[in-house]
Amino acid sequence: MAKKSFFGSLLGTTAKAIDRAIKASAKERERQAKLAERERKKREKEIDKIRLNADKLANKNFSKKVNSATVNDFYRPVASGKNIVYASPIPKTVDIGNLIFENRYKEAIEMGEDLLSGCTDYSYEKMIHINLMQAYFNIRLEKPEYFDSSTYHAKQAIICGHNTGLAQERLAINLEKTGDINQAIELCDIIISPKFHFSKHGFGTKDSFKVRHSKLIKKITKAGDSSTDILFTAYEKELIFERSKSS
Repeated sequence: MAKKSFFGSLLGTTAKAIDRAIKASAKERERQAKLAERERKKREKEIDKIRLNADKLANKNFSKKVNSATVNDFYRPVASGKNIVYASPIPKTVDIGNLIFENRYKEAIEMGEDLLSGCTDYSYEKMIHINLMQAYFNIRLEKPEYFDSSTYHAKQAIICGHNTGLAQERLAINLEKTGDINQAIELCDIIISPKFHFSKHGFGTKDSFKVRHSKLIKKITKAGDSSTDILFTAYEKELIFERSKSS
């Protein structure tokens, strides 16, 4: 009887020791996981900062390049002639806009895609994207992919800093039409955020997107996407907020 009691006590003590060791190991793993997550977020912020600085430098260098001459791949003289000594440069995105105004959408798209392939300046790139957005949308009935291209260029225009409300409205409408309600709500959340700024020269307002947000919430049960579908990455959101300050 004494032996049974002794072994029972020993087994109980061993079991408690094992249990304590398991719990301690679990806590240590949890602590290490938290440290790793904290370090990961720290590295992400550092990388985002480096990217933002690189974007600013690229934009500065590009501006020097395109402003160093009246005529280059992205600008042309506003006028020409033998009696003109100097003509101010005008961005070729104006020509894309003129083609759209004349309903020459395919030509506008060809010119826009060509300019986009060599552009590294987001402030110029946003104007290419906004024109391509409109050109593709105007011929959306010809091919289904033209509608998708309109959505793509609206999104890219926003990332590049276009903040008049034109790209924001087109993207919100397109997402709602395709049933991507969660992503449309994400867009509204970004725009409503105090970090986002509309241009003083545009027509976009936060109040209109607050109303749109409320209507989208009521349609959430009909969404074709899920809450895990992401419209913009964390880095893209930072770019949107940062670039919306400059215009």
